[in-house]
Amino acid sequence: YEAEHLLKRRADVILPNGLQLDNFMVLHEFQNLHSTHKAAINQFVISHFFHSYSFDLDKTIYFFTSGRYEYKNKGFDLTLESLVHLNEQLKKEKIDVTVVMFFVTKRDFHSIKPEAMHNRAMMEEIRQVCDAIQKEVGVRLFNESTKQKDNKLPELNQFVDEYWKLRYRRTIQSWKSSRNPLMVTHTLVDEDKDEILQFLRRRNLNNKAEDKVKIVYHPDFISSTNPLFGMDYNEFVRGCNLGIFPSYYEPWGYTPLECMASGIPSITSDLSGFGDYILHHIQDHEKFGLFVIERGKRTFDWSANQLAEVMYKFLMQSMRERIMQRNNV
Repeated sequence: YEAEHLLKRRADVILPNGLQLDNFMVLHEFQNLHSTHKAAINQFVISHFFHSYSFDLDKTIYFFTSGRYEYKNKGFDLTLESLVHLNEQLKKEKIDVTVVMFFVTKRDFHSIKPEAMHNRAMMEEIRQVCDAIQKEVGVRLFNESTKQKDNKLPELNQFVDEYWKLRYRRTIQSWKSSRNPLMVTHTLVDEDKDEILQFLRRRNLNNKAEDKVKIVYHPDFISSTNPLFGMDYNEFVRGCNLGIFPSYYEPWGYTPLECMASGIPSITSDLSGFGDYILHHIQDHEKFGLFVIERGKRTFDWSANQLAEVMYKFLMQSMRERIMQRNNV
């Protein structure tokens, strides 16, 4: 299309796009990998949110988008607008589900925010304290069970030393906070001019407890050396439930294709090469977890409403339906 419009001639040769599928060939265990890596993402979510408030992780769905920081071309603007609509609808209808939306891109930053590192470190300290209490209680419970005359479960609190009770209370107290969870995990070089943060502040989507849609803006690509996640990008993708890539300009689009190869449903647009290919070559593509947003001949608001509707329908699926959809992908 670009050759016809810009160079005034049709392309002589078109090469197919694709992935090295050997990197993704774990078809027999992709469902187990999804559960394993989602559990790892759960650990990040606990450290990032639960110091302020908690929500049911069994009723939490992970959305993500990733790629170069091109606010309009990558559809970040459309995704954010749709998330506002989705948040309002979920609150209005009192739907018992939480959405955590990850924006994974690359921006200039000074460092990871100290609060993010502190929250992660405190969560690990709480885990260590709980492990120590568990070990102490286990030993004493076993010894008591061999001596007692009845078969009733003893009061377990009596097996915990005062030191560990005090340590437990102090650790929890030092972790808890009345502030909303961070929207962005890093200190950006030009934070006041960042378009994602400007939108979130302007539209008041700032991780309040009553919000059904939570935002995690991670301005660095995810790798196994990342102290917040500790996992590779491919593992992160497998742990999420839905990839969202409604690009305004995308000659092909590898990110939804990577989701497909990983068994994860994704959203693309008819202005991406991949989305155009789906529309022309895959019938009933939504059945296979491939959703295409109309942007070519639609207004921004129309496309935003359509995207919000697709996300809402995805959330209304049962766990069994989502498992079947991953199989179809």
